[in-house]
Amino acid sequence: MTIRESFIIRHEFVQAWTDKDAARTFVFKTIERLKEYFHLQEPDEYFEYEEDDYGDLPPSFELPLYDATFYLYNDFWEVQHGYRFWQIMSRCDGDFWLRRDAFDIARALGEKEAWYASEYFAVAQFMDDEWYNKDFTLARWLDCYKKHYDGAIPEFDRASFLLRDEEELCNNCQEVYHDDFKDLFEELKAGRGER
Repeated sequence: MTIRESFIIRHEFVQAWTDKDAARTFVFKTIERLKEYFHLQEPDEYFEYEEDDYGDLPPSFELPLYDATFYLYNDFWEVQHGYRFWQIMSRCDGDFWLRRDAFDIARALGEKEAWYASEYFAVAQFMDDEWYNKDFTLARWLDCYKKHYDGAIPEFDRASFLLRDEEELCNNCQEVYHDDFKDLFEELKAGRGER
């Protein structure tokens, strides 16, 4: 069985379920922001916007550049892609390539942090008993994780992870991490962080 990985990224919009028109407008403003940030010239249809006619599923769109689907929730995005969760610990050219993707997407959205979650700990899993609760928020997701899994969410610690064996990291990674990207922002400030 494949366990997928999601990025959870904060935003300020809180009408994902209560105002369909405002949600659609917010999604298309986000698409425009991503197009500008990543210098994409594709038409809006390229992003495959979807909304559920019954209001049971959140609005979503695709970002093919990162093979990612963005799901709009109240005050956060769940960004799903086809990668397995352990790949957050995989390295390419000596660094964590999937983390760099999360960093790029978070920056494009104007954010400075993200959470990584396996599909078992992503939004839909915690919403099982609250699937139709339209008030589900990032704070609620964080509380659910902490309550169900005894405490704080571990920080993605790049410096210590780079000192550990990659295979051991991949086999023993946590189900959820928080990442403030502090080291990557410092690299950008020093002029050596752009890919």
